[in-house]
Amino acid sequence: MFRIPQPKNEMIEGQDDTRLVVLHGISKDEFECLLKALLCRQCGQNKSLVLHFTSQRISQCETLGDVEKVVLAMQYDIKGWLLPSLLALAQRHGPISVEEGRCLGIETALKLASVWEGLRLERLDPTATRLDFTPMIQKVFEL
Repeated sequence: MFRIPQPKNEMIEGQDDTRLVVLHGISKDEFECLLKALLCRQCGQNKSLVLHFTSQRISQCETLGDVEKVVLAMQYDIKGWLLPSLLALAQRHGPISVEEGRCLGIETALKLASVWEGLRLERLDPTATRLDFTPMIQKVFEL
């Protein structure tokens, strides 16, 4: 739209705050969903995330990272993503980064940190290959 030659001396849609771009047939909620998905793409591990849109909704997300899945799961009540993604974050060898914490939000980041810290002694056990964080996550996140 912005690459099409525009008439001179005419206000161009979207050029400033006085001439807004109007997206006909798109609800406020649908547009907010798009913006939130794009924001998650910027904040998480997978900044090259490719999104495919069908019928003005996100129909498929390729290779979302665990942080993005937690954010979307909590925001849109996607139960199938929340626990597995929290588990993956808790089971990795290092804590979440500051950037990941910003995306997750302070409450979620602190809860996840408390899970990670609460089980750190078990994590140091060299015979433990895969720890089960499920009970602790369910308790901290009240799942």
